[in-house]
Amino acid sequence: VVIYLFFILMIALMSFSLHAGLRRQKKLEQGLLENNREICALNTELEKLSLTDSLTGLYNRRHFDEMIRHEWNRGLRSGQEISCILIDIDHFKKYNDYYGHQAGDKCIKTISELLKKTFRRAGDMVARYGGEEFIISMADTGEEEAKIAIIKLQLALKKLKFEHLASDTDDYVTISAGLAIYKPNKNFSVEQMIRDADKALYKAKEEGRNKLVVHIPETTGSWDRVKQNNTI
Repeated sequence: VVIYLFFILMIALMSFSLHAGLRRQKKLEQGLLENNREICALNTELEKLSLTDSLTGLYNRRHFDEMIRHEWNRGLRSGQEISCILIDIDHFKKYNDYYGHQAGDKCIKTISELLKKTFRRAGDMVARYGGEEFIISMADTGEEEAKIAIIKLQLALKKLKFEHLASDTDDYVTISAGLAIYKPNKNFSVEQMIRDADKALYKAKEEGRNKLVVHIPETTGSWDRVKQNNTI
């Protein structure tokens, strides 16, 4: 009887130990699974931070430069046009000096939100290109469609009546825009397209700001025409 009870006790102890071990194993597995989820979430957040601008949440310049090359190569295969837009907040340095840098950050974020709402098609890509300058690419988009989008952006900003009493152009914040439209081929480059959009933006600022200027290349890459809308 003593031996029998001893064996029963041993079996009970072994069973208890086995169940305790299984519980510990399950707890460790759950802990590892949770750690993996946290690591994945952190990696996702780090990847997002590496691609976006911290102030606006838009793509940063480095990521835009990478993605626009992919879009250009896709255009080489498909023959579809790409519209490239450069946008600058008019008299932004004066805005910062007059209202302060915190207000300047708020102004940049406000423009960024308008950009997100305006350019939200699957083929649109918006980035903060530096300071108060933004860049947009619109895949498979010609001149008229791109112009309409830019004018909508200008009108949406006008409706906000975002005060800028230090501006030489208006009592409210305004933007200038330069647009270049390219059908990718081996005679041109992404860099040339961006340079031409920048030239158009410079022309818009030179002509009084709060304007849109369009640069369209001939097959030689020279200026074909410059279009300028009336002040919004």
